[in-house]
Amino acid sequence: MKHLNLWLTSLTLLAAPAAAQTTAELRGHLTNTGTEKLLLRWWSQPLATHEQQRAVHVAPNGDFTMEVPLTQPTLAQLSYGDEELTVFLEPGDVLALHGDAPELTTTVKFESGDGAAHRPAAAANNYLQEFSQKFGSNDAFQVLPDNISLLEKGFLAFLDYRRDHEQGLLKQAGRRGSFTPAFQAYAEADIAYT
Repeated sequence: MKHLNLWLTSLTLLAAPAAAQTTAELRGHLTNTGTEKLLLRWWSQPLATHEQQRAVHVAPNGDFTMEVPLTQPTLAQLSYGDEELTVFLEPGDVLALHGDAPELTTTVKFESGDGAAHRPAAAANNYLQEFSQKFGSNDAFQVLPDNISLLEKGFLAFLDYRRDHEQGLLKQAGRRGSFTPAFQAYAEADIAYT
């Protein structure tokens, strides 16, 4: 019985920090800010009927802090004015981001907000921005409008070409900084199924 009590106590102590981590924190500094709010939007679960939102004013000096309630890894949209980018957040993440507000999508850089603990989360978000710039804005990798008119064999070859380049970028980014298992699974699924 003594061993059972010790085991249950140990299990409770191990589970407590995981249960306590139900938020992610974004903080950082933006240059050339105006009067817009920094807005984060996400779906709390895949079948949720309402989008969740958090908005914060950026201080006159450009600093901001935002706490986001999360229960699971989540893709979210971060926007400031007309600039919008995708971020991947997990409960417990502490991320610092820096960039030029009017050009946020091309200048944003993520760092761990508390030392080495969240470098994988920063690496994941830097990868997402690099992926977006390389594949989202580059006409050579777009399915529409030109490549959709290819015959089946040519179109499948184009999709394989794009997928190979996407996997190459993921491997390269993974060598620069490791990813969390949740992000690695998301990124691989995104490449395989989109």
